[in-house]
Amino acid sequence: MNPTQAPTRRKEARQPEAGSAPMRRYTLFSLGIHILIVSSLSLPWSRREKPILADPIYEVALIKWPEPNFEPPKPAAKPTPKPPEPKPPEPKPKPKPKLETVPLKETKAAPKEKPKPEVKPVETTPVKEAPTDAENPVSVGVDQPDFKQDSYLNTLRRILARAWEPPGGGDGITQASVHLVIKKDGTVVDPEVRSSSGWSLYDRSTLRAVLTVKKFPPLPESYSGNELGLTVNFRQNVETAP
Repeated sequence: MNPTQAPTRRKEARQPEAGSAPMRRYTLFSLGIHILIVSSLSLPWSRREKPILADPIYEVALIKWPEPNFEPPKPAAKPTPKPPEPKPPEPKPKPKPKLETVPLKETKAAPKEKPKPEVKPVETTPVKEAPTDAENPVSVGVDQPDFKQDSYLNTLRRILARAWEPPGGGDGITQASVHLVIKKDGTVVDPEVRSSSGWSLYDRSTLRAVLTVKKFPPLPESYSGNELGLTVNFRQNVETAP
């Protein structure tokens, strides 16, 4: 190319006029390219994070439940048990027919002699006889001076003399006294040895005689007191051989 011809060609190139339609298109096109460049430079180069989507939230409104307009069912009544049926009465047994008896003729037989049973001797224990009032070794005294029923006291002496069993042995006269109380019905309470003989075996025999009796006849009805205090003297005289 000839260098001398270049300016001529530039001069010959036609420039768009200001305000013409081509000039406006060039301006808009240039403006759009600049906008794209600026926007690409403003965007970050890092990768955007994906948004985390949460579970949806539901709003719940509490509504008052309407009251029931019906009555609850009543419990069924238990059936009343039926009373047991009465047992039918047992049939009465039929009476047995009576049999006619024909009287037999009596035949007299010779009476046989029955063997006599053997009589065994019965062993009996000897019963101690009560001594007479003169021989009685038991004497009594009352605490109540207004008691005058001597027959009742003699009965007590005989009962005690029969119940007393003095010990064997001894020498001369031995005596011990026992005090007791007789209730209205004859019950004996609080027996005790008041005067000792000095021989313990003899004293125990006198107290044993009172405890063996336990109960005397009731006090006489003529006596107004409810009890009677009694002192019983047990006397034994053992004579030694010369």
